[in-house]
Amino acid sequence: MRSARVSMNAVSLKDRIRLLPAVCLLLLLAGSGCTLPGPSPTEFESVSLGKDQWQFIGGDWEESAEGVMTPPRKVADEHLAFNTSRAYTDFEAEFDFRWNIQNCGAGLIFRARDARHYYMAHFPCTGQQYRAEHFWAAISKVDESGWVHFLQKELVSGAPSEIGIWHKVRLVVKGPEFRLWVNGRPQPVVRDDTYAGPGFVGLESFNARDPDTIGPYGDPIVNIGAGSSFRNVRIRGRKDGSVAWDSEPKPIRNYFYPLGDTPLGKWQYASSLGRAPNGDLIMKLAVAKEHLVPGAVQVLLRSTDNARSWSEPWKLPEALKSGSFHTGPDGLLRLHWVQNEPPFRILTAASSDNGKTWGDIEERGRMKFAKGLEVGNAYVGKIVELKNGTLLRFGYAVGPNESVHGAIKEKGGVRYWGPITEADFGFSIRSTDGGKTWSDPVDVNGPNPSPHYFMVAKETGSEVSAAETRQGHVVALIRAYTSPWMWESWSTDGGKSWSPAARGPFPMYAATNSMTSTASGYLVIAGRHPGVGLQVSRDDGMTWRTTRIDTPFYANGFSLEVEPDVVLYIYDGKYSDPQVRAQLIRVTPEKAEPVRVSGG
Repeated sequence: MRSARVSMNAVSLKDRIRLLPAVCLLLLLAGSGCTLPGPSPTEFESVSLGKDQWQFIGGDWEESAEGVMTPPRKVADEHLAFNTSRAYTDFEAEFDFRWNIQNCGAGLIFRARDARHYYMAHFPCTGQQYRAEHFWAAISKVDESGWVHFLQKELVSGAPSEIGIWHKVRLVVKGPEFRLWVNGRPQPVVRDDTYAGPGFVGLESFNARDPDTIGPYGDPIVNIGAGSSFRNVRIRGRKDGSVAWDSEPKPIRNYFYPLGDTPLGKWQYASSLGRAPNGDLIMKLAVAKEHLVPGAVQVLLRSTDNARSWSEPWKLPEALKSGSFHTGPDGLLRLHWVQNEPPFRILTAASSDNGKTWGDIEERGRMKFAKGLEVGNAYVGKIVELKNGTLLRFGYAVGPNESVHGAIKEKGGVRYWGPITEADFGFSIRSTDGGKTWSDPVDVNGPNPSPHYFMVAKETGSEVSAAETRQGHVVALIRAYTSPWMWESWSTDGGKSWSPAARGPFPMYAATNSMTSTASGYLVIAGRHPGVGLQVSRDDGMTWRTTRIDTPFYANGFSLEVEPDVVLYIYDGKYSDPQVRAQLIRVTPEKAEPVRVSGG
């Protein structure tokens, strides 16, 4: 060893530099773990819209004089740009991206053979998520289903999520192993061998809404932005000329429209789903001539073939507009609702002919909050029927003050919420007699068993989604404001009491009425983020798998199992699409998949 050191000392600095790769290789063989920086020794090549061949889906992209590549500023469920000039199996890529609007995505596509089969390293941006500084990175797989199946999704530390910031990304693809860095921060390694051969790279974005101007009710006036932009896209790796781009397959549209164009108005909003005593599916929609203005008409649609086709709409009396459907043990279809202002009257109306006509409105009591609790408003969702016949409804209360869910103050690009009070909380009510009577509200954030060890107030005064597991337990997921994940609470006694709320499994918004337990016990919930997201648990809420099934902004839908392990999900496009969309979702032990409907 001494003679080896003497020999090295005799070597010039220039020669030492030349010897470094060989030394590194020797160290690697000796088990040191030293590796060369990337999958191939080739130089980086810049990717440009001007010099390369591309296939665009959703419209032509543009490249500025500064080299910034941006999708078209128009409505599209997805903007795709495939670079068909060269294919790679293993490669290293670097690029910068920025979000331009508040509901969009940015992604680098790789190993694509066509527009239906590829991987994607991407970064979803969704309303509340970016406002509360949650920056998520994902690697996903797109297949013939047309959906984006997440292989890995991680909260990235140290990455600010304000709109308009450039972020630096590095991706190394080597065999079945994918390594991703965001602003220099490594993400967990992803391994998948579905698409093992060479494929093409590309860019992905989607456009939902751009809040340039605030309109009525605090919502943005419709103004579609230009999704996300990219720059400094560089790739190095061994090119593979053995594959050719297949331009024939195009992305698949899985959604369909239950209600087409109607003279009642072009704006549609999901309102309720139910099953009539004769087996028909009943859907209630609000239809308006103008966006988010009073005076919407409530209409009913009927399906006799489990959502494959729907009847023409007919108007529902204005007095019944707020109801949720449920067929009772007496064989009558009912609409149930609770007035959202004091005195919180609980009301029903029944139909003896499967929803064609409706009887008088009956009061079933009043929702009574604890004495001294100043609840200004309360909003209650759909009816959840447990296996033993118990009915649960979930809602949230808002105090008369400037509450978390209510008032908003803005200054200098910062939004200030009102204080959380005792009157801001999620709750459940229950009925054991088919909805004739209901219990008082119970806080879904259960009591602290050791109150002398105080907890900071949790932001649980918001929308609650719930379903029953195979064990008969009830899991409730509550929309958060600043938490990166939903809040999660459990009841083991049919909703009589609840555990203290804990950090839940994933971020999701606008999912109040969209959680369902299927015949096989799978738990399914859909809502906003990432894009329109689907979360499925096959182990009674212990773990979940994420799929992006669509991208228009809003969600706020309803779900209902229409066949064993087949769930109908209806949801609002609101800003990027004024019509209510619907999808049929089949859940198997291995995956979730779309059930195609004619016209979808």
